[in-house]
Amino acid sequence: MVPTATVIGYAIPAVAYLWMIQIYGVNVIYWDQWDDVALIGHASSGTLHLSTLWSQHYENRIFFPNLIVLALAYTTHFNVVTEEYLSALMAVGATALIICAHKRRSPQRRWIWYCPVAFLMLSFAQAGNALWGFQMAWYLVLLMVALALFLLDYEPLRWPVFGCAVAAAVVASFSSLQGLLVWPAGLLLIYLRRRPRHLVLVWIGSAVLAVVLYFLDFNFNDSQRARTNPTFLLTFFVRVVGDIVGEARPGVLVTLFGSVLIATAIWVLVRFAIRERTSSGGRPFALSLVLFGVLFSALTAYGRSGFYTVGVDVEDRYTVFAIFVLVGLYLGLLDPAAASEPRSPEHGARSPTRSLGRQWHAFSDLPFTLARGVGVAGIVLTVTFGTGNGISMAREIRQTRLYVGQVTVRARQYPDSVVDSLYFGKSAQFIRPLITIAKDHDLSLFGGDDAAKYLGEKPLQILLVPLRAAVAIPQNRSTVHGEQLLDVLGSGSYDVTRVDFSLSGPGLARASFATGTSTNYGWIAEWNTSTVPNGSYTIEATVDDSAGRSVRTSPIEVRVENVDRPSS
Repeated sequence: MVPTATVIGYAIPAVAYLWMIQIYGVNVIYWDQWDDVALIGHASSGTLHLSTLWSQHYENRIFFPNLIVLALAYTTHFNVVTEEYLSALMAVGATALIICAHKRRSPQRRWIWYCPVAFLMLSFAQAGNALWGFQMAWYLVLLMVALALFLLDYEPLRWPVFGCAVAAAVVASFSSLQGLLVWPAGLLLIYLRRRPRHLVLVWIGSAVLAVVLYFLDFNFNDSQRARTNPTFLLTFFVRVVGDIVGEARPGVLVTLFGSVLIATAIWVLVRFAIRERTSSGGRPFALSLVLFGVLFSALTAYGRSGFYTVGVDVEDRYTVFAIFVLVGLYLGLLDPAAASEPRSPEHGARSPTRSLGRQWHAFSDLPFTLARGVGVAGIVLTVTFGTGNGISMAREIRQTRLYVGQVTVRARQYPDSVVDSLYFGKSAQFIRPLITIAKDHDLSLFGGDDAAKYLGEKPLQILLVPLRAAVAIPQNRSTVHGEQLLDVLGSGSYDVTRVDFSLSGPGLARASFATGTSTNYGWIAEWNTSTVPNGSYTIEATVDDSAGRSVRTSPIEVRVENVDRPSS
């Protein structure tokens, strides 16, 4: 029977994780989720094809997450908070599989020793993922990687179980680019467990087939570009691993933390996977987790570093997979450094001399002891700082999502410069039709009382650039004659929609005499100055924008001097 303290140790991180979603989750469509709305729109209009489900999202094939999105659309009207809860259940499931897989191979370990794994896997530091429904794709990968490794480590590994492991790996592969890393991680586990050669060949063959299929007709121009600076790449790689503490702007301490974790991970892999080829206990499973975490961080550094500034800002959302490095280290170092001594055939027990020697070896194995210290310190730092950073991040995310909700339901009232913020890198012309689809099909915040709630609140006081305009041509106090070019420059948050020129002078009082045409050089019109007598005149322009605002330019004075026209 599992002790009460152990049950509480598992319950705290799981309940806290769900509490975070309950308190800070907001049912709004954010950034990449507008592509999900486009997918749902295709399904509703009967234009959904296999190619749409299979198409790239940057460097990712998200075929299986797309299927889940469609299921959520038909069952929950694409409720984003429900999607976040689904991601949380996937994270809890992956955590349970990881713990059970190691415990199965190390039955002498008490359940309470695995509580740190739950705290790491369900850390608040991944609030950026937990509170963004689109990251459901990554949580699906997380679950499928854990399931594939759990099945591969099953004993005895028969064909039905092995086939299910391959199927889980396929789902991971076509849920995100990072899912392809399940194949080398699984291969390491198969190698260390000394599985039959035919299973090795089938696993490798399946991996090759999945990779070929993934990159078939792949558009590499749609993927993120990496920086070529080796120093930048290395720094980015280190900070991906070190930022499992959830720092918003990782600095020197995160770099140091990541460097220590990577160095320890490499030492553990070299010693136990290469030199000793450990095959007993739960360590082979743990080593496969370490390998997955290291490969993920390296792939992220290569593929995403070009997206960031020279300051090497690393998004904390990479925590969901980078945490595998620390989790694998902890589980890999949970068992003793040396394998258990076999029992003596004659006496059925270990020799006292061998037992003492083994104990002395354990104490004298300084690198192993130091590695254990790194693992314990990493857990303390991650849980401590990750909790505080995660709560701060969750609060900020909630405020951002509430802002997004206001803009979404009032998109017609805001200019393109404001609507652009709903999806990074996409224009308002791309987003506005998707808002219409979401509204027509009652998706997300349009599916319940959320939209009415936003409309019932006071509109956001968004800081907008006021409308400004000035006559650029002709210049003030200039002399004009014949055909004269007129040009007004206008700027503001909203688009300028109309420019009317007016003239004041002898017998005229702000008489409209020309309408501007929008060009790359301003709003331009032509004026035949011979239609008025020679003399001094004042030119003004009335400028309107799409928000209904209007502004009059400062007047400029000109003198008309046409040789064939009398003066006034």
